[in-house]
Amino acid sequence: MENNGLKYGVILGLVHVVITMVVYFIDPNLLFSSLFTFLELFGLFILGAILAISNEKTKLGGFIGFSEAFKVGLIAVFVISAIANLFGYVLFNFIDPNLITMAKDYQIEMLTSGWMSDFLDEEQLEKIIDKLDEEEFMTLSATFFNIAFLGLVGAFFTAIISLILKRENPAGNALDN
Repeated sequence: MENNGLKYGVILGLVHVVITMVVYFIDPNLLFSSLFTFLELFGLFILGAILAISNEKTKLGGFIGFSEAFKVGLIAVFVISAIANLFGYVLFNFIDPNLITMAKDYQIEMLTSGWMSDFLDEEQLEKIIDKLDEEEFMTLSATFFNIAFLGLVGAFFTAIISLILKRENPAGNALDN
């Protein structure tokens, strides 16, 4: 039996790896951009949920209830999240450990020159910077937390997509309770 959530989760998780590597080779600093991460990853979440649910619906004869749609879409989102975060862990800790320092420097630059610097005094900024210097970055526990957190955020998108794509069988379908 083909699992569309797993299939599209793996495919789009690997797409994320390719995009990340292309961006890494162009300019590693782009990896730290919240806007890039948000657009790319959540775009893949939305696409993964749509593809998984649509293909599952086709497999089921054109009908799918909300719970079945949500389940298959959520599987895709969690698989994408797992691949993306585990690859990030490998990239930052093994492929190029210098990225950890670059990420911290980027965060400090955003704090000191960005809009937050308008709201924080020198002492507060120093405390935050000291904490960033002390903090472990891209740990395995943080990676697993991010997998779960992004998966849960992706569940929100999946619920909306499931509501849009669901199509109940008028004859009654015992596949979805």
